[in-house]
This record gives sequence, C-alpha cells and structure tokens, in this order.
Amino acid sequence: MNEAEVQYKQYCKVYARQHNISLEEAKKHRMCEEYKKYCEEIFGCRISEEEGVR
Repeated sequence: MNEAEVQYKQYCKVYARQHNISLEEAKKHRMCEEYKKYCEEIFGCRISEEEGVR
C-alpha cells in the first residue's frame, strides 16, 4: 500500500466515524472522492478501488 492509499484510507475511516456511516458509504461521498483525487495528484500514484479502503 502506497502513501496515497494510506492517507485516503485514514481519511475515509475518520469521515465514516464522524458521520456514523460505513466505510463503503463514506467512499461514495463527495468529500472522500475529492480527497482521493487530491491524494492521487499529490503523491503521483493511483489508488485502486480494491486497495483504497478495506
């Protein structure tokens, strides 16, 4: 797992906890999708759907 995936996973876990939703639901929210794009851009690598959040 690369640094972009680690950051994205951590963000989604916190987002899900704050909004009292599952990780799968959190991944579909706009804020998590935008953060995924941000991480991919900053770290220069893609985040796969399978490895992004487990």
